[in-house]
Amino acid sequence: ERALALKPGHSRALEAIGLARAELAAYAARTGDDPVPHAEVAIARYDAAVAVDPRPARILDERGLMYALLARQALLTGADPAAPAIRARADYEEAMRLDSGYAPALHHRGFLALTGAAAGDGGARLGLEQAAADFAEALRLAPRLFPARIGRALACRALADAIEAVAFAGHKQPIREAVR
Repeated sequence: ERALALKPGHSRALEAIGLARAELAAYAARTGDDPVPHAEVAIARYDAAVAVDPRPARILDERGLMYALLARQALLTGADPAAPAIRARADYEEAMRLDSGYAPALHHRGFLALTGAAAGDGGARLGLEQAAADFAEALRLAPRLFPARIGRALACRALADAIEAVAFAGHKQPIREAVR
C-alpha cells in the first residue's frame, strides 16, 4: 500500500497487493474462514492494475482465480455461482487471447469447467469434455504443469464414469451422443 501512496496507479504494486490478498483469500478458504473480503480486495486491485496496463495475461488469470474462488464459495453457501464463474471464464479466455501460450489460464479454465460439471450445472458433460481438452492443451504447452495432469486425470475419470452410467442405463444410441 505504501508503494501506491508514493506512485499511485503503479501496475506492479497493484498486482502485488492483489497477489497478497489472493493468498490471504486462499488461506482463509483452506482454514474455514470467509475468503470473500480478501478476494474482493484482490479483485479490486487487479481491476486497477488492468486499467493501468490491460495486456498482462498473468493479471487477468489471477483475477480469474479470485472469481473462481467466489464461485466456489457461493456453491458452498448455497448461493448462485453463475456470475463469478462467468467472470472467471471471461478472464481466463482474455488471458489466452492475449497470450495463446499461457498454459496456467488453460488449466485454470479446465478446473473451472470441472467444478461446474461437478456442481451439476446444465452442461455438466460438456464441462467435463471442455475440462479434459483444456488440461490436454495446457500440458501440450507446459508438459511439467503437474496440476493440469491431475485435472486431466479427474476429468477423464469423470467422463468415463458418465459413459459407464449411460451404458448401464441401457441407452441404445451411441455413447458420445448419449453423454452430451
